[in-house]
Amino acid sequence: MNCHLQISGKRPHYCDSMNASQCISTLENELWNSYTLFFTHAQQTCYYLKQEVWQDNTKSLIDNLNQASITADLHILNGQESMSQNIVRTFALTEETNNQVEKQLALQKSLQDGFGVLETSIYENQSKLNQFFQSVGEKIELIIQFQSMIVKYFRDMDRFVYYSAKVIIIWILTQFKRFLEAKQRLLFLCACQLIIERVSDEYIDEHHRLSYQKYYRIVGVVVFFIQIRNISKHPSGFQDTNSKYLLLQKIQKLKDQTSRNIYRKAPSYLMPAKFTLILIQVLLLALVIQQSTDHIYWGIGFNYSDTSDEYMTAEKILVGVTIAYLFCMGFEFLVMVLGISLLFNNINIVQIFLHFLGCLFTTWFILDNWRFTYIWPLWGFFGLFPFLLECIILQGAVRMNKDINNNSKGIVKQ
Repeated sequence: MNCHLQISGKRPHYCDSMNASQCISTLENELWNSYTLFFTHAQQTCYYLKQEVWQDNTKSLIDNLNQASITADLHILNGQESMSQNIVRTFALTEETNNQVEKQLALQKSLQDGFGVLETSIYENQSKLNQFFQSVGEKIELIIQFQSMIVKYFRDMDRFVYYSAKVIIIWILTQFKRFLEAKQRLLFLCACQLIIERVSDEYIDEHHRLSYQKYYRIVGVVVFFIQIRNISKHPSGFQDTNSKYLLLQKIQKLKDQTSRNIYRKAPSYLMPAKFTLILIQVLLLALVIQQSTDHIYWGIGFNYSDTSDEYMTAEKILVGVTIAYLFCMGFEFLVMVLGISLLFNNINIVQIFLHFLGCLFTTWFILDNWRFTYIWPLWGFFGLFPFLLECIILQGAVRMNKDINNNSKGIVKQ
C-alpha cells in the first residue's frame, strides 16, 4: 500500500514499533479505504498467483508423469522382452529338466527292475543253497544211519557167530565122558553172558558198547576155560561122572526093554511142548506184524515216508512172509490136533527143537529190531522146514493107514 501511495504522490503511512492491529487502528479515510481495497485484492491476487503456481506445478507434474510413463512404458517393454526371453529360457530349462527327470525315472525303473531281478536271483540262489545244504544234511544223516545200521548188523552177526560157536564147542566137549556133567553149567554160563550183554546194550552208549562187548567176551572166554580146567582136574564135578557114565551104560542096555513104554509115553510129553512152542511162535509173529514199522525202516532207511513205494513193498514182503509163517504154524497145529503126528516121535523132537530155536530167534528179531529181510531165513528154517516135516508125517500116516487097511483085507504087499 505504501508503494501505491508513493507512486501516486501521496505521503505513505508508517507504523513504527507498532503491531498490525495498532497500525491498522491508526488508518483513517482514504488510507483505510485503500487498505481495505488492497486487502481484498491482495487475497484475490494471492489466490491467482497460487493458481498459477499450482498450474505450473501441475503442468510440471503432468510432464514428469508423462515422462515417467514413457520411461515406465519403455521399461515395461524391455521387461516384457526380458520376461519373454526368461520365459523361453525357463521353458527350455523346464523341458530339459523334464527330459532329465524322465531319464532319472527310466534309470530308477531300470534300477528297480535290476534290483527285482537281483532279489529274485538271490532268493532263488538262497533257496537252491538251502536245498543243497538240506540235501547234504540228509545225506549225512543217511550215512550216519547207514553206518549205525552196518555197525548194528555186524554187531548182531558177530554176537550170533560168537555164541553159536560157543554152543557148538560146548556140545563137542560134552560128548566126552570127562566133560559130560559140565554141559548144563557151561550152557547156563553162556546164557547168562548173553543176557548180561544184551541188557548192557540198553544202558551203554554206542561209542563204548564195542569196548564193553570185548570185555564181556574176554571175561566169558576166561570163565569158560577156568570151568574146563576145573572139570579136567576134578572130573567128578558136582557128582561122580564115572558112576553116572556107568549108569548111562546100564540105561542103554535097558533101553531095548523099556523102549515100548517110552514110545507110548513120549507123545504125552512131546505134544504139550510142541503145542506151547507153536503158540509162542504165533504170538511172537503177531507182535512182529504189530511192530513192522521199525523193521521196515531199519531195512530201507529212515528217509522214506510210510506212503512211498519202497515202504509199501517192504511192508508187503514182511506181512506176506509172516502170514506164510503163520500158515505153516496153523497147518502143524491142525495135524497135531487131529492126532496124525502122535506116532512120529523122532520127527516131533526135531520139530520141537526147531520151534524152540524159532522162538529164540524171533524174540531176538523183535528185541534188536532186525531188518525186515531177515524174516526170510526165519521162515525158511523155523516155519517152512517144520512144515515140510509135517508133510512127511502126513504122508507117512496116509501110507500107514493104507498098509493097515491092506493088512485087514489080507492083501500082502509084493
